[in-house]
Amino acid sequence: MQLSSNLKNLYDNYYNEGKIDLQTKRDLTAIQSVKNFKKLFPNKRFNKLLDIGAGDGNTLSILSQENLVDELTAIEISNSGINKIKEKTITNLVKVELFDGYKIMEESASFDIGIALHVLEHVEHERVFISEIARVCKYIYIEVPLEDTFSIEKAISVSSKYGHINFYRSSTLKALMESCGLKVLRLNVFSHSKEYEILLNGNFSGTLRYIIKKLFLYLFPILATFFFTYTCGIVVTNNHKINN
Repeated sequence: MQLSSNLKNLYDNYYNEGKIDLQTKRDLTAIQSVKNFKKLFPNKRFNKLLDIGAGDGNTLSILSQENLVDELTAIEISNSGINKIKEKTITNLVKVELFDGYKIMEESASFDIGIALHVLEHVEHERVFISEIARVCKYIYIEVPLEDTFSIEKAISVSSKYGHINFYRSSTLKALMESCGLKVLRLNVFSHSKEYEILLNGNFSGTLRYIIKKLFLYLFPILATFFFTYTCGIVVTNNHKINN
């Protein structure tokens, strides 16, 4: 199974886009993703981590700087992403490889953990993708935007140009993992950072939106995800338990 040609063409130059706001958005997303990761794995250090769909390597850089993992490996479908990763100085990055979207060229159970951050919403054959990660990784941390809200049609219109083809709620994400035979260990819904909201909506509107979304999620967690887009982080495994 291979990535379709139209998506391959979209992603080949995905990280050559020169817009400052887009790069800043990616930077802020990476910072927030690592914060979310640390919340779900408090005081946890991993030996070998595989970043599936590593993008331009921003998340890898932060993981390396914070010394959370001994050895980092990156796979990415975009040639432009691979080039960006190689341009960075990431201390404990041991391997960077081009990825066909479905077949990971590693032995089974090679990694303590695999991460796929804001990748699954782009994947045509989700269960094939997830099952292959589960083959090579003992634990998996997946993060997606929760775009299946009351304004789903707008989300589809806006996000499709960035390659989003799957739209989730936390419940459908959990059901997807379970349908792959995986055990859900942890699931959390996160608000976007204040900096992220300001970038998208301006200083006043962004700050106000950040406060409202965070408060709404705290007071009405189920209802909040119907009205606003949040991020969901989920930890799954085949049969292992996490020791903190």
